[in-house]
Amino acid sequence: KLGTLDLWKLFVFAMGGILLGSQLSGYVAARWPHSRTIGLGYFVMICACTAHIAYGALVTHPTWPLAAIPILLYAAGSSLAYPSLTVMLMDRFPERRGAAASLQTFISLAFNGFVAGTVSPLVAGTTLKLAGAQGIIMLGGLVAYALFVWGQKRLQHTVEDTIEV
Repeated sequence: KLGTLDLWKLFVFAMGGILLGSQLSGYVAARWPHSRTIGLGYFVMICACTAHIAYGALVTHPTWPLAAIPILLYAAGSSLAYPSLTVMLMDRFPERRGAAASLQTFISLAFNGFVAGTVSPLVAGTTLKLAGAQGIIMLGGLVAYALFVWGQKRLQHTVEDTIEV
C-alpha cells in the first residue's frame, strides 16, 4: 500500500500518460480528422477504465506499479482527445473562439474541483470505487461528445434543408 509520501509514484504515471497522449495528438493532428483522434482517445480511455475496474474487482490490495498502468493509459487517451475536442468547440463559435476556449477551460476546472472535493472523498475507499467513478465520468464525457456530434449533424441538415427551399 502506498503512503502519503508515495503520491509521486502515481503522479509519474499520470504525467507520463499526459505526455504520451499529447505527443501522439500532435503527431496525428494534421494526418487524422478530429473524429478519428477523439475516437481513438475514447477507445483508449474505455480500455483503461475497463482494466482499472477489472483490477479493482480482482485485487483487494493494489500494488504499484500495476495499479498505475490504467492511470497512464487513461491520461494518454484523455490527452489525445482533448486538443481535438477543444478545436471542435472553438470551430462551433468561429467569431468567439477565445471566449469558447476560456469557457471550456473554466467549466473543465470547475468540474475537476467539484470531483476532487466531493466525489473523490466518497469513492476513495477502494480501487473498484475509484475506477467505477472514473468510468462513469468518462462515459458522461462520451455521451456529451455524442450529443455534440448529433447536434452538429442536425444543424447541418437544417441548414442544407433551408438552402434547398
